[in-house]
Amino acid sequence: MSVQNHRVGNGDAVAHMTEMSFTFENTKPEISNHDLWEDLKRVSLAVGQDSLLTKRTYQREGKYVVITFQKRFGSWRAAVMAAGLESGNRRDISDDELFDNLR
Repeated sequence: MSVQNHRVGNGDAVAHMTEMSFTFENTKPEISNHDLWEDLKRVSLAVGQDSLLTKRTYQREGKYVVITFQKRFGSWRAAVMAAGLESGNRRDISDDELFDNLR
């Protein structure tokens, strides 16, 4: 970008900007699916939840933000399942499993 000063009728300088070019360099590295999955597994093991991992736990202990997983895989549950884990927010729990949990 260059600035050129011009004098107007009363002698004051007025700056005129000439055309400038701008290019964006993306310096933020792309996170691979493998890196995301490995961090899910790391957190799951670190907190002793075996294969069960909730968003809340990951937000507290994980390296990345949960929205990254949701955008990449479509949902938190899909990301966790793709990593070979089980989401802590199951909805398809059978009555038998629920009653076993109460015992």
